[in-house]
Amino acid sequence: MKNDLSVLVLSCDKYSHLLKYFTVLFDKYWGPAHDCEKYITTETSPVDFKGYNHIITNEQNWTNSLMIALEQIKTPYVFIILDDIFLIREMPYNTIQNGLNIVKQENLDKYTFHYPHEVFNGMLHPTGYTNNIYKVDQNSGYTMTTQMSIWNVDFIKKCLLTNESPWQFEIEGSTRVNQTIPHKIFMEVNEAYHVEAMTRGQLSVFYYDVLNKEFK
Repeated sequence: MKNDLSVLVLSCDKYSHLLKYFTVLFDKYWGPAHDCEKYITTETSPVDFKGYNHIITNEQNWTNSLMIALEQIKTPYVFIILDDIFLIREMPYNTIQNGLNIVKQENLDKYTFHYPHEVFNGMLHPTGYTNNIYKVDQNSGYTMTTQMSIWNVDFIKKCLLTNESPWQFEIEGSTRVNQTIPHKIFMEVNEAYHVEAMTRGQLSVFYYDVLNKEFK
């Protein structure tokens, strides 16, 4: 797996305080966490976590920062996760390996791990794999979702537009990419593996719940 897949944790100076918890949870619950090269981005703030390479982008904009980080990735595929995604249960090694195998077999551009959500109603199509693995419609409104995904590095580079926020990339980027770049995206739908530690720029109730459970 190490030759095919890297991990890229997208953070920023403002939210870098989350990383001391994120890294512990990720290494505990993400099955192949110790078998892949792992990277963390910030803009200027230095961080140092065992087993993680730190990329200082010196770039305030999200998509610009991401492009700089992607230039450091040496594998053809990258598992991208945001710093406020706190894992709360195991994502087994076999789950990630199976997703990566499908990506390679099907020459996918992206393989997303998602929880059931109404925004994908009518936009997911059977694939012939297990009944929770779907092909995402070319015109889905959230093809560029920043939920946990294995991305083809060359593909995501083509999708990025300079000076976009993560929300613009998800919404406006989905429309743009759907209209201009034919893509093949699969989605594996499971009960959520995570909670979001931030809500509208504020620490969420889930953040405190996780800390009480995991970091007493």
